Parts: sequence; C-alpha cells; structure tokens
Amino acid sequence: MVGQGDLPGGQSGSNALGVSADGSVVVGRGHSTASGLGLLTEAFRWTSATGMVGLGDIPGGNFNSEAYAAPGSGATVVGVGSRTTSSLTEAFRWTPAGGMVGLGSMPGGSNYSAAFDASADGNLVVGFSSNGQFSQAATWSLATGWLGLGVLPGHGSSRARAVSSDGQVIVGWSTGSGEIQAFRWTLTTGMLAQGDLPGGETASFAFDLSDDGSVIVGFGVSDSGGEATIWDPMNGMRSLRTVLSTEYGLNVNGWSLTQAYGISGDGRVITGYGVNPSGQTEAWVAVIPEPNTLILLILGVAGFQYSCNRKKRR
Repeated sequence: MVGQGDLPGGQSGSNALGVSADGSVVVGRGHSTASGLGLLTEAFRWTSATGMVGLGDIPGGNFNSEAYAAPGSGATVVGVGSRTTSSLTEAFRWTPAGGMVGLGSMPGGSNYSAAFDASADGNLVVGFSSNGQFSQAATWSLATGWLGLGVLPGHGSSRARAVSSDGQVIVGWSTGSGEIQAFRWTLTTGMLAQGDLPGGETASFAFDLSDDGSVIVGFGVSDSGGEATIWDPMNGMRSLRTVLSTEYGLNVNGWSLTQAYGISGDGRVITGYGVNPSGQTEAWVAVIPEPNTLILLILGVAGFQYSCNRKKRR
C-alpha cells in the first residue's frame, strides 16, 4: 500500500475515487492552494510518474471539483465542478489536450449536472442532468450533448451511476412516490426496474456493473435492514451475503455486508463496506478466482468508511 499524498497547499486531506483499468491512473479530490481551506476540494489525477496533479475547475468556478472516474487507459477523466453563477454542480470531462471542460446540461437546465462514469474510450459520459423541471439520468457525448434516459413510471428523478465498457448498459436508480428503485438501461429495453429485496421498504441502488453488464452490485433493503445486493438476469436482485454463503460456501458469520460499490470487469471481484464481527465498520473485497472457490479479503482499518468509491475495471 502506497500513500498518494495531497495537492500542494490547502489543508491536508485527499480521497481516491476512481482508478483506470490497469491501475496506473488514480483520480479523486484533494485540498490545494486554489481550493483553499474548509470543505472545498480540487479534482486530481495521479500517476506514479507525475504524482498528484490538480485538474483545476470549470472556467469561472470556485475551485470546488471532484474527479470520479478514469475509464479505460485513464486518459479521460470525468467528475463534477462548480460555477460562480450557481451553487449547483456541473459535470466535466477532462483530457490532456483540452483540459477540464464543463458539459453544461440539457436545455433549460441551468448547467446543473454531474458525471460519474464513462465508457472505456471516454466518449460516452453518464450521470445526470437537469432540464429545468427535474433532474434525470442522462448520457453525454460530443455528437449529441446530453440525452435524458427518463425515469421509472411514477417517479420524478433519476441518476445514472455506471456504464459498461462498450457504453451499451447503464445502471443507477430512480426516485419517486416514496420509493427508490435500481434500474438497468439499454437502448433496446429502455429503463427497467431491477426490483428490491423481499420485505422492508422499497429502496434499492445500482452502483456498478461487470464489463458486459450482466452482473450488477449495489444496495437494497430487506426485512432485516439495508444490505449489499447482487443482480443478474436469471436470479434478479439478491442479498450478496446470502449468495456468498449459500452458493460459494463462504463463512460470513458475524459479518454484515452493508453496501457493494464496485465489481471487476469479469464479475469476480466485488468491493464494498460493512460491519465486521467486532462491530466495526470495515472495507471488504470478495474475490472469486474460480467458480467453486471464494475468498473474502478484509481491507482497511476498523472504523474506516468505504465511502462510495469504486474500483474501476475498464
């Protein structure tokens, strides 16, 4: 394990929020001279050769930016920045040649948007955008600009959280009518609800997916409370803890797997956080090297919150 340091100036503190497919590029947020003191941060891109380099902010912003993903080779970075004309966030796309470029929003949206992921080639960005009436899951490309993906029936807003390597499958969640439901979107099917765990309130989130979009991980609520979930077309949404225990024979006694935030391209590595047998919050990684074996590796320090950071695999 190697610390990545912090940006020059500002108060100490940095968070890694995304990594390229080969692990050579890491992106996130840190405090810098430009971002100043307090809660403001500046997006960064890190490599072993350059160290941590601040990416600045959208022109006109107040240096409050965060980088969430560096898909594929890590040449393209996406995230959110700010503008002085509004306290709302605006999605950005960064490239070595063009620097940080704000992506605006759908017509009438007052530049309220966010970018959470992109296809492996960096050309299709996913997140959300406002159209002036409500915000919805959306995609952005140079050719089309923002295109809304809509919401589930009866809902009023949605968020796209991740996209498959080829840009064909998008996952996230839709909110409305007192419920939150995870969704899976393709051009053929449109937005389809993934359902929820049995019992409990209707609340589910899709955070990440395998390269081909066939396995999705996230969070759901059952009659015993919130827990990490796994979804596939054949079985639908299930408790990840139950799947690891019953299908792979893993001893997870004493563990509560709270949320699953990331999955590798081949679907064999799942990351998240939970509560260990000692009652402390701890990050975990479930590794499935072969169909009939599974190993649970515990990462991090007791009390560490695995905050919404996903290991990218594209």
